[in-house]
Amino acid sequence: MLLAAVVLGTGPVSISAAVPRTRERHAAVQPQRYPVPLNDVRITGGPFLHAQEMDRRWLDAMDPDRYLSGFRSEAGFEPKAPRYGGWESAGCSGHGFGHFLSAAAMMYAATGDRALLDKINYSIDGLAECQEKEGTGLLAGFERSRALFAELERGDIRSQGFDLNGGWVPFYTLHKMYAGLVDVCRYTPNAKALTVLVRFADWLDGLVAKLSDEQMDRILVCEHGGITESLADIYILTGERKYLELARRFDHREILRPLAAGVDSLPGRHANTQIPKIVGAVREYECSGDERYRRIADYFWHRVVGFHSYAIGGNSEYEHFGAPGMLANRLSDGTCETCNTYNMLKLTKHLYQLDPTVRRADYYERALYNQILASQNPDDGMVCYMSPMGSGHRKGFCLPFDSFWCCVGSGMENHARYGEFIYFTDARENLYVNLYIPSTLDWKSRGVKVEQLTDFPCSDEVRLRVEMSGAERFVLNLRYPEWAAEGYELTVNGRPVKQKAKPGSYISVNRKWRSGDEVRFVLHQSLHSEPIPGDSTLRAYFYGPVVLSSVLEDKEEIPVIVADDVTDVSALVKCTDKKRLRFETLTAQPVQKELIPYYEVG
Repeated sequence: MLLAAVVLGTGPVSISAAVPRTRERHAAVQPQRYPVPLNDVRITGGPFLHAQEMDRRWLDAMDPDRYLSGFRSEAGFEPKAPRYGGWESAGCSGHGFGHFLSAAAMMYAATGDRALLDKINYSIDGLAECQEKEGTGLLAGFERSRALFAELERGDIRSQGFDLNGGWVPFYTLHKMYAGLVDVCRYTPNAKALTVLVRFADWLDGLVAKLSDEQMDRILVCEHGGITESLADIYILTGERKYLELARRFDHREILRPLAAGVDSLPGRHANTQIPKIVGAVREYECSGDERYRRIADYFWHRVVGFHSYAIGGNSEYEHFGAPGMLANRLSDGTCETCNTYNMLKLTKHLYQLDPTVRRADYYERALYNQILASQNPDDGMVCYMSPMGSGHRKGFCLPFDSFWCCVGSGMENHARYGEFIYFTDARENLYVNLYIPSTLDWKSRGVKVEQLTDFPCSDEVRLRVEMSGAERFVLNLRYPEWAAEGYELTVNGRPVKQKAKPGSYISVNRKWRSGDEVRFVLHQSLHSEPIPGDSTLRAYFYGPVVLSSVLEDKEEIPVIVADDVTDVSALVKCTDKKRLRFETLTAQPVQKELIPYYEVG
């Protein structure tokens, strides 16, 4: 099917494994909002549960020996199984393994799937064996890894952007392994992972110790992912400041300096090469308190969200940023690389914790529904590289074991982490509900359990049921999105709660809660449209936060909505089935078309 574009060296270190820290002991800056740990949230229904389950089955079908194949070869062992296909066999071997470790660890936290924990434990044992045999602490699964890094250590550095001394983005690949090991430490009880991770980080520290800043700049010309983020994470896990200093060695000054000065130097640059660097910058701010990093991250977020993003929340065309505010001439099958949005949501989460505005949460919701959920084929769970914004293009989905593009790796993670932005708390132990997704919350610090019952976005109604042994006073804060129509309904145990609130704020209920209390919140969704930056006559149509799309048959002529007033949505589109989110055009030529959520299009 075609779719009409929506235009229409330390010793052993001890941490408390399997208990993700919401208040990080070694951080210099504590946030205003703390995400509820992923293992305390369960998705219970709706399209997000379906997507999570499809992803879980895919992860359960993975074979760790195929991921370990390249690592065993590089360490001098005989592999037990062939490498996976796609990029895992094309010079980027190991990046998919890192994503798998992250995805499996988060899926274990989100679902309790013990089979995934078994795969993680087996994988860590295999990596530890390879690391011990290799002898230096290096973990790499791509060919000629030891020789390549030996050249770099000597100061022999050659790169043209995506190659480094003949290797394909080696530090990008290493970053995925660092990130995977960090997530195993965060989300599982596996204690060996930290020992492996620390040895791996110490090897890297030794590698770059004698390199000058100028030599590091030459290395950083090559895409290196979010290695600063992972090294900052290792500092948080261990408290060893040398890892934060090591993270700073990977600051890419060519990119960070103009952003620190408030200059948008993004046009023409490879988008996803840059976004992870900014995730690293905000992480370095949290670790150090250096305000420069925060300015960089905040400025970057506002520029990308405000001037470089499409209606679905994604950015880039054919992987590159274009002129700010000029997207109308960049609508094609190459828009909105999924990895970009994966990383933008990581950045948004960090910035929301520091500056918890509804605007950040609204962006997160938009990108989550319209690109992340939409990046998975709902029929088989496979994921796409690009989300086409050009009319008449189709999504292209991966194969389960023979693609392993970058967006396959991030795609494995995306559908395991749906629970991480729904519920937040603050220093006073109040609760914030950011996303309206059927779920349960086990709020352990308060001894409170919350069940969220909703068919949103197919319904305007959200109900929250509270269970506890006694009574607890706290403030419940409900996000009142900017896209919502004026006016809402709010009751507690059937009694109206009246407050003056406008869209773009939180509605707060301060009371002593008791078991059995039920909140009913109705926020009114409506049809609306917004222009594509660069041409006000090209518009995306929404119902609430959901972008609408039309499915075309092969060779079908692309319809165009004809109107004197393109902003009068009620005269252009009508709802035909609210419970299924079905709509129909009224003035399209040559034929009227049904509109459905973009996330339903496979």
